[in-house]
Amino acid sequence: MQRQGGGSIVNIGSVLGLKAALAFPVHPYAVAKAGVAMLTKTIAVHYAKDGIRCNC
Repeated sequence: MQRQGGGSIVNIGSVLGLKAALAFPVHPYAVAKAGVAMLTKTIAVHYAKDGIRCNC
């Protein structure tokens, strides 16, 4: 993507990665989705200068 001058990355997240849920035990799932959300934000900031967008 850097060589071609840009591109898009789309990650699939979940609201459980952003908010706590008490209804059922989803701790491992929520942690994984929170990691995806933060990785997405980090990639977006890091590669913005190269024209690469990253969204979740």
